[in-house]
Amino acid sequence: MSERPTEGMNTMHMGMDEILQQLSSLKDNSESFSKEKDADPIWQADVTALEAAISILSALQDEGINDAEETRDIIEDYRRQAKQIERMHTKYEVKAWPIKKDSVYHCPECNHRVPPKHTYCHWCGKKLGGW
Repeated sequence: MSERPTEGMNTMHMGMDEILQQLSSLKDNSESFSKEKDADPIWQADVTALEAAISILSALQDEGINDAEETRDIIEDYRRQAKQIERMHTKYEVKAWPIKKDSVYHCPECNHRVPPKHTYCHWCGKKLGGW
């Protein structure tokens, strides 16, 4: 049986190896309970969930992630990049109709004048359409 962490141990400071070891110990314990006569099905559900968690964390560890804080940082970086990509997609790939003011067309993004029939604003790069 694996060594148990000390009481009150802060999981924020546990490394990925320690987290995986503790999850494996929990999985082994749940497995032993699931094999008992008239065992509650929750134990097998716990085994399945722990196997999934171990698999996910092992994949992160294989990519060089060493602790929970690093994992959260990567997830936050991913969210920021996804938002940035969405903004860029909207600006550069989604057409917007130029706004006509006083017989002159203006970019809907930056409000600079744009020549008729142009597909992009020369000032900000917004994709134009609807001509």
